[in-house]
Amino acid sequence: MLGALAAGCVSRFDPPSVEGESGTVFLTRTSWHCGLQLPLADGDYVEFGFGDWAWFAERRESRARLLSTLALPTKGTISRRVVPGALAGQLLPPKTDGEVFELQVERERLIALRDRLEAWWFAEPGEFIYDRARDLDFQEAAWRYSMFWNCYDAASFWLRELDCDVPWAVLRTGLRPSEP
Repeated sequence: MLGALAAGCVSRFDPPSVEGESGTVFLTRTSWHCGLQLPLADGDYVEFGFGDWAWFAERRESRARLLSTLALPTKGTISRRVVPGALAGQLLPPKTDGEVFELQVERERLIALRDRLEAWWFAEPGEFIYDRARDLDFQEAAWRYSMFWNCYDAASFWLRELDCDVPWAVLRTGLRPSEP
């Protein structure tokens, strides 16, 4: 029953109408994760994501861990990596199955979100892990992870800061722009 419920919980959102100077943001979505790629001043991008600390950062991927994560809020993590400009908008190994959505947003909002996330990342003195295989840095998040606050909810929160119209949802198992 939970599987049937989860299958129908992909949130569709409306990208903003951009009136001023725009910038490109990429929403990446794989089977169990999504992230947001934001441009840096040097032409590269920075990708942020959110997940369960044990599963996502420590790679303790087991059915028992999945069930406990679904049942109780757990320690969350923010992931971060720099994406070379030539690879922006692509799914990076080891996950190459999924989708990437290109969004045009107001440049001013984009810079404000990117700078806020970067400032938080470099100011937060939490636990830190680097995963060489995925080229991802992980840092403990203030947010708890649960089936009701997961990577799609974090991305929704960030997309709202970019003026996207993302509807509220009790349970979110995916995120994609509305069809034009």
